[in-house]
Amino acid sequence: MVKKNTTLILVLFTIVFAAILVWADAKPTVTLNMPANAMTNATVNQTFNCTAIDDYNVTNITLYIYNLTTLWNTTYRVATAPTNSTYIQIFNLPESNYTWNCLAYDNNTNLSWASVNFTFIIDTTKPYFTAVPATVALTYGQTLGVDFNATDTNLFDSYVVNGTLLFSINSSGWLKNITTLIPGTWNVNITINDSANNLNSTVYTFTVSKATSNITLRINNTEGNLTINAIYPIEGNNTNISVYIYNPAALVGGNLSIYINGTLRFQNTTATAVYVANLTNFTTTTFSLSTGLYNITAVYNESQNYTGKEVVWWILKDLDYPTVTAITAVSTNTSANTAYNFTYNVSDVTSGITNCTLIINSMTGQSNVSTTQNNTREFIETGTLGAGTYSWLVSCTDQAANVANSSLKSLTVTDVVAAGSTANAPGGGNTVIVWTNTYIPTDSQLILGYNQNLKVKEKIKIIIDTKDHYVGVKSLTSTTAALEIASVSINATMSVGETKKFDVTDDGYYDISVILNSIANNKADITIQRINELIPVVVEEETPIEEVVGNITDTVNKVSAKGWIIIGAVVIVLIIIISYKASRKKRYHKKGY
Repeated sequence: MVKKNTTLILVLFTIVFAAILVWADAKPTVTLNMPANAMTNATVNQTFNCTAIDDYNVTNITLYIYNLTTLWNTTYRVATAPTNSTYIQIFNLPESNYTWNCLAYDNNTNLSWASVNFTFIIDTTKPYFTAVPATVALTYGQTLGVDFNATDTNLFDSYVVNGTLLFSINSSGWLKNITTLIPGTWNVNITINDSANNLNSTVYTFTVSKATSNITLRINNTEGNLTINAIYPIEGNNTNISVYIYNPAALVGGNLSIYINGTLRFQNTTATAVYVANLTNFTTTTFSLSTGLYNITAVYNESQNYTGKEVVWWILKDLDYPTVTAITAVSTNTSANTAYNFTYNVSDVTSGITNCTLIINSMTGQSNVSTTQNNTREFIETGTLGAGTYSWLVSCTDQAANVANSSLKSLTVTDVVAAGSTANAPGGGNTVIVWTNTYIPTDSQLILGYNQNLKVKEKIKIIIDTKDHYVGVKSLTSTTAALEIASVSINATMSVGETKKFDVTDDGYYDISVILNSIANNKADITIQRINELIPVVVEEETPIEEVVGNITDTVNKVSAKGWIIIGAVVIVLIIIISYKASRKKRYHKKGY
């Protein structure tokens, strides 16, 4: 029995002793509390806290801080019972990446680290922009879309824009508007931050201008002026005026108005459809469209978002024809009937005269484009009428395209002779060509080069400095054309392919260039162009002084060689004659004469 008890006691002792040994050898358990693991912070002053638990009493805790390469700090603290929680403040940590841990000791010299090292980053540098977009100019209704770029020395976090009800910016820096922006100057603040919450910002400025409004004004469904004349009168004189607005689609903040001769006739401020105004039959109701000129103006007033717009068309109502009176045709040359002055008078009660044209034997001749009403006007035909009887009249057109002719007049031309010329044609004179057709090109055609095929007795009219000039074909062969250039009476014969230039204003400049391109089918293919080229002055080349001296020397040499022989012979002959006369005189005296 005693033996069994002894064995039991030994077993218990062994267990207790083993437990004491285990307890005595147990290491502290260390926990890292703050700062949190993997934290990035912009604060250079940090508080560290770690806790150690041990059954044999913790005696001290040491904080170890490492930067990227070395042990940066060790701080020793005596453990405080019963929690053994230690707070250690470290000041002025430089910007870097750190690793830290705590080492705890107990009374039995057991030591232990926390099972995992904690890390943290001290980041005091702000993120920065690497690209800020250039300012843009938008028009109302357009969308903003620009890209910002930014970075950070450690870890970039995000973009932030103020005015989130109007704009948005994504994680890559793309800024756009999320609602329609009104016209004006916009300043948008863009903020960037990093993982340590360091902030940086910039102000992005852009402009939004008003959109261009677009309206059309139609008169009788046509965009353009309307002429009501005696030729094409509008039945009942009813005129339809319509205004359409295309931009903006609805009249928000603006209004649309129609003015007739400066008087407001219609205004709409609430229209939402494209078709805004349609005034019909205004001539028989509110408006009286009597004879006259009407200014029709459609106006969209400038609004907050759109520019103003004005469209103007004109209505001319003129049902009256001009009154044209042909007066007389009188020769202006007292020595030869080569020029005639055709006088006339014209008036128009409504719109004014656009032009008048002289017509001889049903052939269109000169035109006046600056005819004054109620004054005697004239056409001067020079060198175009041969002997014969002619019928002539004047036709005038007013601004409404009403055309009226004068009564037909008769002119008899007899014995047309150029002053001072010798009679070499039937009737005893030089017959002046009667031109059968006149072509009248525009100024732009003449500047670029006017081409026409002319038969004999056909001409082209050219107006230079308000004076009429002509280039006409007098005669043709298979290879040449005889031309007359008036009013300066220049005659020229040109060969095919030849170019000639003429000064018809006598100012030292060529005014007309004429090219004879070809002759076929009894027609001369001629190109005429208005020019202004200085006529070159031909300067005779002066004889060099050396050549003059040489000529004189040659002359002297020639005289020395031959001239002296001749002079000597003449002298000898004179001596003989004188001697002969002297001898005869002596003989006469001897004989007593």
